Amino acid sequence: LNNYPEGAVDHFKHTNPMKRMGDVQDVAEAVVYLTAGSGKFITGETFNVDGGHNCWGDTEWPGGKPAYFRDGR
Repeated sequence: LNNYPEGAVDHFKHTNPMKRMGDVQDVAEAVVYLTAGSGKFITGETFNVDGGHNCWGDTEWPGGKPAYFRDGR
């Protein structure tokens, strides 16, 4: 997060439905779920531990959207 412009990190919590930043515990609990008996029948899946960010589609880019995304290439 140190690579983003000043003030951008404070804005991140508003870019997902849960309205908060994720933390190490959020990722750790997903890992435990997959490695414990609870995940014994899960294969080939991608887990997005992002507070629902991927459900909201295209959101703001804190450093500005790169030209190659704006131009639709």
